[in-house]
Amino acid sequence: MKTRANAFLSCFLTLMSFLVFLSDMNTSAYAESFDVSAGFAIAAPQGDHADFIDRNAYGVSIEGLYKPTSFPFSIGAEVTFMNYGSEERTEPLSSTIPDLRVRVENDNNFVSGNFLMRIRPYEGAVSPYFDALVGFKYIFTSTEIVSNQEVIATDTNFDDITGEYGIGAGVNIRLFTFEKPVGGTLPATLFLDFKARYIKGGEAEYLKEGSIIRSGTEVEYETYQSETDMLMYVIGLNLRF
Repeated sequence: MKTRANAFLSCFLTLMSFLVFLSDMNTSAYAESFDVSAGFAIAAPQGDHADFIDRNAYGVSIEGLYKPTSFPFSIGAEVTFMNYGSEERTEPLSSTIPDLRVRVENDNNFVSGNFLMRIRPYEGAVSPYFDALVGFKYIFTSTEIVSNQEVIATDTNFDDITGEYGIGAGVNIRLFTFEKPVGGTLPATLFLDFKARYIKGGEAEYLKEGSIIRSGTEVEYETYQSETDMLMYVIGLNLRF
């Protein structure tokens, strides 16, 4: 795992140097802009976290960024919601109503929110960028009771919160620019967005698939504790205006 992290860091430093070089060549190309993006995210646990969580997490990531005029830097925020395991079973609603059965769902999730800084030194059909982020991660396991496709009860079994920070790089590939009905263009362009990030997560206590142990009417939780590092990939769409 350390080898993978070192390789990622080496690639990041090389890309950052290249971006700074491009920035020096394109200082006149900047204009004020806003970016809004959303994408599908995959995260692979790293280090000690991977010793306990042996599967990838899947979810969505949303970002919003503002870039002032004449600067290659953007600032903003991102929110990511991911699921790293779930279980489902059918149970009677109660011991006195055994003929009414409901679906019980256990989900292991986390939500992260980060302050985001981005350098995008080159504006063009293909625009590489570098990210740095810092924020928090909220990890929780919840149980829902579902009957006739409706959630009739929900509860959080276990949760914890920790900090995180990370670095990453990505690229925007122009798809098309929105046009007015009669000539000209609106200041809005749609891009395909792909990014990779290494997230250094703080230590947290959490559950995983199989952590909820039931014995009659009693419930016990088998918890795990580690740092919550991960390597994340996101592919989605970015609207710049």
